[in-house]
Amino acid sequence: MSHIESTINNIINEINHINLIINNKQSDINAKVNNNEEKAFDDVSEVVGSITSCSSIDEFINVNKDTLFAQDVDNDHPVIVNDDQLMSMIVGHIQHTHQVPYDKTATMQLNPCCINIDVNRLNSIRKMIETSFKLIQTGQQCARNYDGRIVSLSNEQILFFMPETSKWTSIKGGALKSKFAGLSTSVAYARGCLYVFGEVEYGSAICSRYSLADRQCYDSNFDNTIDSGNCISVCYDGNKYIYLVGGHYEGGQLPRVDRYDIETHQYTRIGELPFGVCYSTVHYNRNNDTIIVVGGEKDGNDHDGALIFNVQTLATEVVNLKHFIRPDMSGYSCFDEKDGLYILTNNQFNRYNLTTKRTDHLAMCPVKPDNTPIIYDRSSTLYIYLIAGKGQNYLYSILDDKWTLINDNDPINSHSSFSTFLIYD
Repeated sequence: MSHIESTINNIINEINHINLIINNKQSDINAKVNNNEEKAFDDVSEVVGSITSCSSIDEFINVNKDTLFAQDVDNDHPVIVNDDQLMSMIVGHIQHTHQVPYDKTATMQLNPCCINIDVNRLNSIRKMIETSFKLIQTGQQCARNYDGRIVSLSNEQILFFMPETSKWTSIKGGALKSKFAGLSTSVAYARGCLYVFGEVEYGSAICSRYSLADRQCYDSNFDNTIDSGNCISVCYDGNKYIYLVGGHYEGGQLPRVDRYDIETHQYTRIGELPFGVCYSTVHYNRNNDTIIVVGGEKDGNDHDGALIFNVQTLATEVVNLKHFIRPDMSGYSCFDEKDGLYILTNNQFNRYNLTTKRTDHLAMCPVKPDNTPIIYDRSSTLYIYLIAGKGQNYLYSILDDKWTLINDNDPINSHSSFSTFLIYD
């Protein structure tokens, strides 16, 4: 009981301190503390007793409001407190709170604990809560119905995979107006829309924007500030820019790093890589504003390394990965948005730490990838998907280092010509 009375006494004193500051009551705060402590100590036994006698919080506050919210401000003769005096009062209150710390004995009795979270159930509950709200605006909010789904897009059709149910659905009539050459690395999702960049069959380079809300496609030409090309690699920075990296143009590979503003629809030339690439997988690292360019083609041959391009300094770090990357690694990487780069080839699956430069050899996928990207599940942070085609789709557990065949209804025999990625706002 004495411990309870002491704790309540300290709470009452802190409330009175705050009242002094809120009401700009200029006084000797230390003297006020002493007076309040003496009075509060006399009244605290009554406060403790009223806890058991009151039937509600409102009744408890009403009975003890004179003790809890004591004020002696003279409204007829207000006192103006200047900034220095107010700061002095705040400092005095902070000093008081430091003089009355938490009970060390009680703190020492706290034991660490480990909590296992069922992420799949948590995500299911989150989506259930989302469905309880009615969306009253179109556009990006309507596109949230697709949040957490995997999209597989080709020139002819667009499919959606829902991990919770392992079911595939499609949009009839496809999504794109034009046919692109090599779009597997040229698609990015941003704010409810799918963006595709590159040359189409009649020769010009365009940006094709497909809105998930109204299921309409809008095409616009590249402007003259950037190069054309196909097999361009693109990534979204999570804000308002989509970056265009490399590409195949006039018989060679481009070293370009350009960006597209999804708000103004303007292109900007940012910088260049040390050499040209195409068909690379690219990832935007928001932790340090860098673009990670993995694999693809270089000078007509396989690129067995990675480039890390800083969009602020325009400097490029060259990472040599050929000691464990064999042979072609085009399209087989994903990034965990921290420092882990997962790379799948025809004979190895590895995790490369961008910070420590350490390589971990992981369990090999039961099927060999055939121009099929691997997808990091940003919603759970626990899984990686390989979407290869009917009877060949697998889920990799990062914790268990294990691949599991997905029992789904995939209607496509091979997704090698598709661009496949996760929608996650």
